[in-house]
Amino acid sequence: MTNEHDQLSRRGFVKGMAVAGAAVCSQGILPSAVSGAGFPSAAGRARPEVVAIYCPLWHRYDHMDSWHGYGWNEWELVKTALPRFAGHHQPLHPSWGCFDESDPEWSRREIDLAADHGIDVFMFDWY
Repeated sequence: MTNEHDQLSRRGFVKGMAVAGAAVCSQGILPSAVSGAGFPSAAGRARPEVVAIYCPLWHRYDHMDSWHGYGWNEWELVKTALPRFAGHHQPLHPSWGCFDESDPEWSRREIDLAADHGIDVFMFDWY
């Protein structure tokens, strides 16, 4: 089975990574100049490149085990959310269930979904 990086590469998602607040792509550091609207210029492309910021906290990992007990992850916050005002519907139930994004098969599903809906790049929030 391929690893997550290979899967991202195959779909064209690995172009770089975030480094000290600057985005790095295959052409080097992206220009810091932005358009008047505050968005990076499309540099002659038909449409701007769409980047999704991905924060991978939807799986069990040692750091959270040490704080909250074995097996805790961000889904626990979703599952135990309480309504805070009239009409606030909580807890919400994810359409695809409480997935474990550390599973390579799940990563494939997310990559395919993103690519099929116009997402060009994932920028991982990595600690």
